[in-house]
Amino acid sequence: MAIAKSLSLQIFEKNVGDESLFHALVKAYDLSISKDFSVTKLEEALWNALAIGLDRFAGKGDDHLMIVIDGLDELKNHDNVKSVMEYMGLLTSKHGRLQAVTLSRTSPKKPGRGKIQPFQIKPDYTREDLRHIAEHALEDYVHYKNLGGHAREIIVEKLIHTAHGNFLVTFDNLSPQKGIVLRCV
Repeated sequence: MAIAKSLSLQIFEKNVGDESLFHALVKAYDLSISKDFSVTKLEEALWNALAIGLDRFAGKGDDHLMIVIDGLDELKNHDNVKSVMEYMGLLTSKHGRLQAVTLSRTSPKKPGRGKIQPFQIKPDYTREDLRHIAEHALEDYVHYKNLGGHAREIIVEKLIHTAHGNFLVTFDNLSPQKGIVLRCV
């Protein structure tokens, strides 16, 4: 539901004067505060609002529109991932100039229709970026500065290895409260 809400609000930001989109968002809001609240109905209303917004936005000019969803693997429930992929497939099949890319550490199943390309981010793809972040962050540590080149490489490699390609884990391991860097030194 968070993805549908975020995309709907982003489209609304680009189409502030779109009354039909505004009414669809009002309907979703009304559902969220009603006594008969249903997550399923609210999510459906948000995806519908997005579709309405895309009707006007995607119909303007010759421009193509691309939606990029990063971190699809962060959704807790496999059914949520499947739902997002199906809705994105539906939207991209309906709107000829709309394409979607989903980025995830796991490989979600591609929907049966639409122009959507799932891309699995593997730890090898982020390795050099993590190395750069770790080396730059460690420059502030006096103990790290005093080490030789080989010892520095070992510390950076340990940090990258424990992160398993995850930027948040790397940042967390570099935090002074965590103390991992100091234990490596």
